[in-house]
Amino acid sequence: MKQTLLILIAIIPAVITGKLIYEYGVNVPYWDEWDTPGYFLIKAHEGSLTIKDLMAQHNESRMFFPKIISIGLAKLSGWNIKYEMFLSFVLACLISMNIYTLSERTLNISFHKRLFLILMTNLLIFSPMQYDNWLRGIQFVTFLPITFITLCLLVIYSETRPITQYLIFAILATISTYSIANGLLCWIIVFPLIIFRTWKNGSHIQCLFLTAITFSMFILNEVVYFYSYQKPPYHPSYLEALLNPVKSILYFFTFIGAPIAKRDQIFSPIFGLILIGIFAIVCVYSFQAFRKGKTIDSFLPWLSIGMYSIFSGLITSTGRVGFGVEQSLVSRYITFSTYLPVALIYLVVGLSEQNKKVFKFRNKTLSKIIHLILAGIVLIALVINFSYGYQGLIRESSRWLYSKACLSLINVISDSKCIEESLHPVPKRVMFVANKLSEAGMLGVKLINNPDFIKDSTIIAQDQPKNCGVFEALVDDNHGHYLATGWAILPKRQKTADAVILSYKDINGKDIAFDIAEVRERRKDIKSILNNKTYKRSGWKKIIPKEKLPSNIKNMNAWAFDVTTYEAFKLHKTQHIN
Repeated sequence: MKQTLLILIAIIPAVITGKLIYEYGVNVPYWDEWDTPGYFLIKAHEGSLTIKDLMAQHNESRMFFPKIISIGLAKLSGWNIKYEMFLSFVLACLISMNIYTLSERTLNISFHKRLFLILMTNLLIFSPMQYDNWLRGIQFVTFLPITFITLCLLVIYSETRPITQYLIFAILATISTYSIANGLLCWIIVFPLIIFRTWKNGSHIQCLFLTAITFSMFILNEVVYFYSYQKPPYHPSYLEALLNPVKSILYFFTFIGAPIAKRDQIFSPIFGLILIGIFAIVCVYSFQAFRKGKTIDSFLPWLSIGMYSIFSGLITSTGRVGFGVEQSLVSRYITFSTYLPVALIYLVVGLSEQNKKVFKFRNKTLSKIIHLILAGIVLIALVINFSYGYQGLIRESSRWLYSKACLSLINVISDSKCIEESLHPVPKRVMFVANKLSEAGMLGVKLINNPDFIKDSTIIAQDQPKNCGVFEALVDDNHGHYLATGWAILPKRQKTADAVILSYKDINGKDIAFDIAEVRERRKDIKSILNNKTYKRSGWKKIIPKEKLPSNIKNMNAWAFDVTTYEAFKLHKTQHIN
């Protein structure tokens, strides 16, 4: 019973994140997804998809295998992005299991201590701070390299024959390479370790033969990968890193420290420096132990996992520093940098177990208390970071809901800014792909095509709540614009409106939708009046160019929009136009 309770506690972070994805994941494609798999879904539907398309460069990556996976899931689900979100979750679960199993094979510690370590590990692996990767479908690719690396490490630290180990490694490293750019690190990180282990434990001739064959496969992979490779023109020059070394170093340490410093621009580089410092000490100790003839087998896989984050940080710093140091804090990078602190958790524990005299005091009780205090501090810090990410993911979800509203109304409301800021920088491409896929029944979002849809009995909410908000004001700025303001909520769902639709009355008395506003303005007064903290960002405002409106209209209405049901709820007050 006690063991079952401890296991349940250890998987709490995974349960929480899975629940967050289920509740707050929004089925709407974003940015790169309109190209991969969006555009390729059209080609697949038309029967014109080729191997060349699958191998085509996507930014710096050749996403051959993720494209196949995404297209398969899209056909299965009608391109429901949440299927890919849950694939990310499944991969994170696999990573967690791999790390737990690896700890069983490399660390001689008790079951209870191992569960405590996996609890801390899960707080990092399932951290909601990487909400970009949890809430965007195609971002499952960011979990693939470390999944393959940990799988390879398990194979290496098993009783499998060397020839089987090399074969599995070559297959997994190849899949990793053609998944995402830093998937190449699987070769760089794992290959030296498998050579070292085979040389130490087996025939030297066999090791040389297997190494030569596998190295040939590595070279072949690189030749194919970089054939006709082109640097994305909209990315900064690699020379930026050389021309601004201080900026590059700051970017690197900020990238490394972000997972445990709440992505704070001041504390992240400090924590990054501390993490790198501890890792360097462990590396020096391991090297010295190796020179003295001591075994370091238990450290090597964890050093490899830590190097994954370090190499990822170096690559990202070189290619992205031109965007500015603050760009190193973007949520999606957490999935790459989080594995240095994960590795250090096991390295420090392994080091303390191997050197008990150094890490323990004469007084055993005092020693236990100090160890518990240190472990408690680390655990509390990780819980605080997890909680911070929890709130960030919920806030980010509202952005995706607004994006879905923009997409749903793309054929009705010509607001290119809405599309550019929330879906893709090229609105025409979104419109083309969305309509093509909608016609083919492969778009998980309903496209509304009638600007008078508000009066459509199949769309407008039949059971109108008493109070969904107020259209408070429409002010003429005397410079060719109106400023519309108000607040909007969805009482049935106990949340702020996903978007606000603005409509005008035409000469026939119909409400014609013409603009859309995001609901995100702080409204403490509404929160207090309705006694519900979820309404604290229920305010909205929209600047409306006068040329967007017909000259003969006199009235304007606002509607709270629910993107889950595609229902519109009228806000109180109709504004009159002079």
